[in-house]
Amino acid sequence: MIERLELSLDDLCAFLRRAKLATFAGEGPRSKRRFIRMYRYEEDDWTYEDRYTGNLLDTGMEIVRLSGYPIWAMVYRGGMLAEKRDTSQEGFGFLKEALRLAPIEMPVRGPDLYSRDEWQYINSVQGEVVEFTGLERILLSKQEVYRRLYQGGLVYDKKYTITIVKNHKGKNLT
Repeated sequence: MIERLELSLDDLCAFLRRAKLATFAGEGPRSKRRFIRMYRYEEDDWTYEDRYTGNLLDTGMEIVRLSGYPIWAMVYRGGMLAEKRDTSQEGFGFLKEALRLAPIEMPVRGPDLYSRDEWQYINSVQGEVVEFTGLERILLSKQEVYRRLYQGGLVYDKKYTITIVKNHKGKNLT
């Protein structure tokens, strides 16, 4: 029997934003096992996991589950540029500031642009939360010190179906 899930994109985006604020962006609790770091956040039927390896330059994957079924995922790779790693502590602190400002309609990373003092965060994303690719960069005094590629979207499986019940404008999609 195929399980049928109803998914509101508004609910997905709101949960993603809360989960990210409660984990990496908000400096929530992190577990670590043999070079793998993991954040986890649960709320009602929703679960968020972010697993990655590496710290200055890392690769990872975020997964959102609804009622135990994986419905959304994002993979990413990047970090501090080799010649700029002496700025990593301040750079990652600045990154977390930017990620806390993620737009509710597309909370996969930070805003398009965020600046403080000599630091600048630039995020270029194509698509919507259902399917997207992006590149985020951090500049210090107009010099690139950090770069990350990411992509993701909804996950479909033959054992369950997802019906999107509304988009960000409140319209039903079929």
